Amino acid sequence: MNTKGKSFLQLTKLLIILILVIGFTISSFNTNNLFMVRAEGDETSTPEATESPTLMPIFENDDLQVEVQNPIINQMKIIAVELLTEQFSLDQIDHSIVIENVIVEENSARADIVLTTQSDLGEVVDQMKVYALHDGNQLLQVFREPSEDYYLYIDQVSPNLINLEDVQFWKSLRTQEQQDLKSLDTSINDNISISSVLYKLPWDGGTRYRGYNYLFAPEDNKHFDFSTPEGVNVRAARGGKIKNGIGIYGEYYVRILHSDGTYGYYIHLKANSFKYANDATVVTGNCIAISGNTGKTGGPHTHFNVTTESSNLVESSWIPVQFAEGVIHHDSLTPYSQNLQGSCTVSLPTTPTNVGATDGTNNDYVRISWNAVSGATSYEVWRNVSNTTSGATKRGTVTSTSYDDTSATPLIPYFYWVKACNSSGCSGYSSSNAGYRGQDGVILLDRPTLTPPYSGDMCGSAWHQVTGFGDAKAFLTLNTNQSSQSTNSGVWQPTLPVTGVYKVEAYIPNHPVTEWECPTKTISSDTSDAKYTVGEQPPVSRDQAPLANAWLSLGNFTFNAGSTGKVKLVDLNSEASLTRTISFSAMRFTLISVSPPVAFNKSTPANGVGSQSTTPTISWNSSNGSTSYEYCYDTSNDNACDSDWVSNGTALSKTLNGLSAGTTYYWQVRGGHLQP
Repeated sequence: MNTKGKSFLQLTKLLIILILVIGFTISSFNTNNLFMVRAEGDETSTPEATESPTLMPIFENDDLQVEVQNPIINQMKIIAVELLTEQFSLDQIDHSIVIENVIVEENSARADIVLTTQSDLGEVVDQMKVYALHDGNQLLQVFREPSEDYYLYIDQVSPNLINLEDVQFWKSLRTQEQQDLKSLDTSINDNISISSVLYKLPWDGGTRYRGYNYLFAPEDNKHFDFSTPEGVNVRAARGGKIKNGIGIYGEYYVRILHSDGTYGYYIHLKANSFKYANDATVVTGNCIAISGNTGKTGGPHTHFNVTTESSNLVESSWIPVQFAEGVIHHDSLTPYSQNLQGSCTVSLPTTPTNVGATDGTNNDYVRISWNAVSGATSYEVWRNVSNTTSGATKRGTVTSTSYDDTSATPLIPYFYWVKACNSSGCSGYSSSNAGYRGQDGVILLDRPTLTPPYSGDMCGSAWHQVTGFGDAKAFLTLNTNQSSQSTNSGVWQPTLPVTGVYKVEAYIPNHPVTEWECPTKTISSDTSDAKYTVGEQPPVSRDQAPLANAWLSLGNFTFNAGSTGKVKLVDLNSEASLTRTISFSAMRFTLISVSPPVAFNKSTPANGVGSQSTTPTISWNSSNGSTSYEYCYDTSNDNACDSDWVSNGTALSKTLNGLSAGTTYYWQVRGGHLQP
């Protein structure tokens, strides 16, 4: 970013001859929150250029441009887009692809992709996973989840990259489909052409519904409009993962992703009759909705087709469907009887599992997440300030498996529960999980590192475990006034963003009277003489006794950026030995003021050196107090940056590209950090 006109502290002036380079934008600072220290360049002689360098590709991800160095990451981003474009006919429809993440392991990789498509069914947003096997230099096999290749290669993918539950579901579904195919009755087989998969009629049998094919291709077996009256149970003709939607004409539909990567569409359903939430898994025969007459129709019916692309817009991607009940002829009045009959009453969903809430990760909200529940169409999120559902309040209802609580007060721990719901009601409360909303300039550690480690044996490690900040664990130990008997201590070692003055506070949890073992004692109070040592400062004594679930101030202290500073609490104090407990729980560090970064110098190339490469590396020394650096270069010796400042993160060097020979340039670098 161009920061001309901003106020910066100038330290030194250096002039360097380099060659003009197009900078890569890695990240940018908010100049309104920066306090920078600038070091300006020295002059050198003109380099010799022989050819134009090759530029690394830049990929855009959420408005952040990233220079890709790893060849596998580079290839994954290119090939994954090509794979989805081909498989989903994306060149024929409006769409966008965002690569959220690429994770590379030793022999495999995964790209997390958000595909958004536009069609008559409205905007459809899909989160997809593309996997690859590689040899470190190039991709050997690329496939998406699920697909035919998925079953051939997924077992070779690193366990760190896969969701085991998803793999088990797709494999189990695939196996069942193959078994169903082999077990078909001969009389049914005579009526159809056997393929790799069969479907079952997507509505309750035993009634005289007329099935007819697409009027413009009546016998192509690609498009079916079943004359179902409103109110009929619509069932999954084939199992998979659910996505519900509403089209631009008001048509309610369900889309099911199948085990081979194809999609089944059920359209014109009754409004708000979905039986499952998005991403829920279903098997053949599950009730998924109620038939209706929504959208552009000539009367009540259920549309059904299968396609190889996610938007259902490109009719050339529709594929023939073969039903286990036999061939469906145009305008046939045959009373099709199939074996998907049975009650469509939906059972209450089970209680959600794996509920988690973020601990200060976000300053704008607490994010609560959980596993999807089969049969759920929505989820309720509940909250309380204590770990009990009595008095809990419902914060919201969502159809996804996460919820952002923006109403949470920063740094206050809340307990969260989730209920899974459908047309029959809601499940009970899930297990609770506590989380809190972060705050700028505050680092919170929910527990210390203990010496000796907690073992669960009060007599062995002399630690007793209680509940601390939120649902984090806190620990008690007995005091001693004899240094020779002092054995237990705890250390909090934060990673701080900038050098400055921090207010340090210890959390003192509420806990019952402690029945101690070894020796057997009843301890009724925490210590009034807790000895905290902050960094290299003399110990400070603080009274823990009157506090319960409250913060105890230790004072304001200066810390360097990084993780060199620490706070230590020991079991040694001035009270009679073995008469008080000492609490070890959370510690928080609140930035009060920032120390300015320290001046620094350039390293290479030396001032005045000639015959520079067309891809020279500029480097500089670190600046104490700086958490990031920016550089710029131009052809004017005017002590200013005429081009944009380019962020270099925490790195102390940068290799430049795209340089021209015979021109004198000047480069500058500055370090800085965020102001509180």
